[in-house]
Amino acid sequence: MVSYLFKILILLCFLGFWGSPCRALAPEFEVVVEKNVFSPERRYVPPEEGGAIQDVRQEEIKRGLTFRGIFRHGDEKWAVIEIRPYLKRKWELEEDRKFFAEGEKIGPCEIKKIARGEVVLGGKCKNITLTLSESPERKRPAPKRSISKKSVPKKSPPSQKNPSGPKKTFPNPFKKLLQKQQ
Repeated sequence: MVSYLFKILILLCFLGFWGSPCRALAPEFEVVVEKNVFSPERRYVPPEEGGAIQDVRQEEIKRGLTFRGIFRHGDEKWAVIEIRPYLKRKWELEEDRKFFAEGEKIGPCEIKKIARGEVVLGGKCKNITLTLSESPERKRPAPKRSISKKSVPKKSPPSQKNPSGPKKTFPNPFKKLLQKQQ
């Protein structure tokens, strides 16, 4: 009974008999009517320069850029940064660079400062800091230790007999067949 009344109410709203209850039922649909996707008045607006990259999230940067270290030569220093392929595609980077100096850009990010063990990014990256301690290699689990001497069984010298006893032999199931053939 209730579902029948609800269907009639929806039908009346659709036909336009009750304007105010329809707005109360679905206020989120007003946005769809105001910003109609299929409206002929809508036109393509090209993005501004550098506007193709809209949102730069910190976790995406930390996943996509791997800080490997710092290369110094005299007073100059470069950050060694590896850029993951998916970030290269997203930022439309064509060159395969790994060394970046202060002031250079990596997509929307600019290298503000290269300090000991860290790189501070600016531009659209909003002061994201990449550190060596956050590098994926440093987060790997430690390699397993070698087997201790106590757990390795000792080999018996060749002069001693095998303590497990004589070597067991198993009957050959094809022995009778082989004898018949000969």
